[in-house]
Amino acid sequence: MALPPYVLDNFTLWCDCIKDRELETLTNEWIKNISKLNDFLKEYVENACNVDKRISAIKLWEEISKAFTEHETIETFKNITKQVFIYSLQLFNRGLLFNDNAPRNTPASRYLIQVKKCVNLLCTTDNLRLMDTVEEALALAASEAINLNILQRCKDLSKKAIFVNVIQDSDAICKYMEYYDFRFKEMQGPFKVYTIKSFIEHMITRCYELIVVSYPYTKLSLIQLMKAMKCLEWFGREKLVNALIFKIRKNLLQTSVSTKQILISYANVVESLTFFDSSFVLVHRVCNVIKDYVITRPDTIKTIIKFITMERPGENSSNYCNLIFSENQLSSVNDEYVLALEETSKDSWDEWKPDPHDANPYESRLYRQSADVFSMLVMIYGSKEMFVKEYHEFLASRLSINGWRRRFHEELSYVDMMKNRFHEGELTQCEVMLKDMEDSETFCKCFGFFDDIEIRIISKEYWPQKEDKAFALTEPFQEVRDSVGRLYEHTRKNNRKLRWFNNYGCFVNLSCDFGDISVQVDVPISHYLVIKAFLENETVDIDDLTVQLGWEKKMFAEVIDWWIQQGCLTLDGKFATLNDDEVAWQKLEKTAEEQQKRYYERGEFEDESEDESDEGDDDGQNPRIDSMESFWTYSRNMLKISSRPHAGQYVQQVTSERLLAIFTMLSSPGKPPLTLEEVHTFMNRKIRANLVYLDNGVYKLTPEYLATLND
Repeated sequence: MALPPYVLDNFTLWCDCIKDRELETLTNEWIKNISKLNDFLKEYVENACNVDKRISAIKLWEEISKAFTEHETIETFKNITKQVFIYSLQLFNRGLLFNDNAPRNTPASRYLIQVKKCVNLLCTTDNLRLMDTVEEALALAASEAINLNILQRCKDLSKKAIFVNVIQDSDAICKYMEYYDFRFKEMQGPFKVYTIKSFIEHMITRCYELIVVSYPYTKLSLIQLMKAMKCLEWFGREKLVNALIFKIRKNLLQTSVSTKQILISYANVVESLTFFDSSFVLVHRVCNVIKDYVITRPDTIKTIIKFITMERPGENSSNYCNLIFSENQLSSVNDEYVLALEETSKDSWDEWKPDPHDANPYESRLYRQSADVFSMLVMIYGSKEMFVKEYHEFLASRLSINGWRRRFHEELSYVDMMKNRFHEGELTQCEVMLKDMEDSETFCKCFGFFDDIEIRIISKEYWPQKEDKAFALTEPFQEVRDSVGRLYEHTRKNNRKLRWFNNYGCFVNLSCDFGDISVQVDVPISHYLVIKAFLENETVDIDDLTVQLGWEKKMFAEVIDWWIQQGCLTLDGKFATLNDDEVAWQKLEKTAEEQQKRYYERGEFEDESEDESDEGDDDGQNPRIDSMESFWTYSRNMLKISSRPHAGQYVQQVTSERLLAIFTMLSSPGKPPLTLEEVHTFMNRKIRANLVYLDNGVYKLTPEYLATLND
C-alpha cells in the first residue's frame, strides 16, 4: 500500500518552512511536528491493517521508511535534525548534564527529554526507522561542535592543557550521544579519533606560529601535538612537514626578511623539531630548505657567528652526542654499530625504535642524531673548518674592538663550552689568543706599567694576519713603545722582538667636555692624534698637519672625514676648524652611547665587528640617506638595464660597491663622502618597499616592480 503523495509533499513544505529559523524556534517546531507525524503515520498504518488483513504492519513501516529515506527532502531534514542536536547539546553542556551528580529536574533536562523521545520515535523499528539519518545528523552536529571548541581552545597556543581540554570536550559530547540511546555509544570511538585528527589538522594549519614564530612560548602546545600524533601512529606527520616547509618558503625565505631574523627562526625550528621528533628526521628535512636559501646571502657567515656568540645556542644541549660530526667524517663509520654500543651501555636496548619511514636511508643516523641548534648552524658553513676559521677571525676582531679586556671572561667561557663540541686541537688558535690576553695582563702588572695604558702582546703564528698602516707616533706613545720593547727583550732572552701595530686594537679613551655635553669615547690612536692637533689650535691647515704627522694623504683624509661626519670638524677648503657648538657634538655623544651599550650590555646581535651590519640603521629620518633619493631614478634605470641584458652583451652587475662609486661621483663637492654602510641602508629602504631584492650580493629589481616599469 503506497504512502499518499500529500504526506511527503507536506513533509517537504514543513522542512522548507522551518530550516532557516533560529535554533530554539526550529527545535520547538521539530519536537512538535515529529510527534504529529508519528501519530499520523501510526494511525495510517493501523487503518491500513484494519482495512486489509493481508497487510503486514512491519512491512508497511519498511515501505514508509524507504519512501522518506529516498525522498529528496531527507537531506534538508538531516540538516534540520543536526541543528536540533547542536541546540540541545548547548543545553546539555549548560546544565552540566554530562556530570552524574547534576540535577535532573530542571527546565533544560525536561526539554532534552522531549528531544530524546522524538529521537526514539525516529529510530525505533515500529516507527519511521530513520536510524541512519539521525546518526549522520548527530555525527555532523558533534563534529561541528568539537571543531568550534578546538578553535576556541587553540586561540592562544601558549596556554597549558589545550589538548586535555579538547579531550574533555570530546568526552562531554560522547556523554551527550550516550544520553539519547545506547546504540549511539558505538559512535564514541570513531568520534574520539575524529577529535584527535581535527586537533592535529588545526595545529598543522598553525605550524608556522607554533614552531617558528612563537617558540619557546608554544612548547607546551607542541608537546600536546606530539602526544596527539603518537596516539594515532604519527597521523599528519607528512602533512605537518610539508605545510611547515611551504609556510617557511612563503613567509620567511624572502628578500625582505633579514638574515638575522632567518637565523633566529632557524634556531627555533631546530630546537622545537629536535624536541618534537626524537628521530631528528624532521629537523633535517625542514632545515635543509632554510640552509639552501640562507647560504646564498652574502652576510650569512658573519651573522651566524654573531648569533652563536650572542645567543649561545646549544650551550645546555641535552643530546648525548655533544661533538659535531660532518657527513664526510661519518662516511666510513658504521654508525648503527656505534649507536648500538651506546644504547647497550645505557641498558636501553629494549627501548630501541627503528627509523621512521621518511628517514633518508643514505643519511648517517649518528650524524642525524647529533643535531642541535649549535651544530646545525655550524653546518650551514659547509664544514667545521670554515666555521672555526671564521670564528678565529671574529674572536680576534671582538678582542681588539672591545679594548682587549672587556667581555674577556665571556669569551673564555664560550671557548671552553665550544671545546666540548669540537675535536681536540680544532680550537687551539682561539685558546692561544685568550692565553695571550692573560699573559699580557700579567706582564703589565708585574712590571708596573702606567695604570692608564694597557699593552697586549700577541703570538704572530696564532692570530689572523693583519695589515698595519705605519705612521709616526707622538709622545708619550713612542716612549711607551720603546720602553716596553726593551723590557720584553730583556726578560724573554729568546731573541724575540716586538712588532708594533698602530691600527690593530690601538684605542685611546678620549674625554671631551663642551658646555653641558660630556663625551667619553674610544677612538683609534690615529683619530686621537688628529683631533689632538685641533684641541691645541682650533683651525688647522690640513696640508701642514699631514706633513707634520708624516702620514699618507689618503689615510689622513679618511680620519678627517670621520671627524667631519661626527660633526666635530668643519672643512673649508684646505682649512679645518673645530666646532665649539654643543649641538655639533651631539652625534659624537650618540656614537659614545652606542659604543658603551655594545661594551656593557649583552644585547641581541651586538655589532662589535669592524664592519657594520648589512642591514643598516635607518629610522626614516636620516638626512644623508634621504639625500640619496635623488639618485634613485638613475639607480632604477641601471637596475632595469641589468635585469634584461641582450644576447652577447656584457652588463655589469649592480653591487653596493658600484653604487657607492656612482653616488660619490654624483654627490655635490665639499660634502663628506658617502660610506658603504649608508649605501646599504639606502638600498635596504628599497628592499623593504619590495622594489629591490639582494641576490648573492647583487641588487636586482623585484619581478612585480619590473613589470610595472615595463608597462
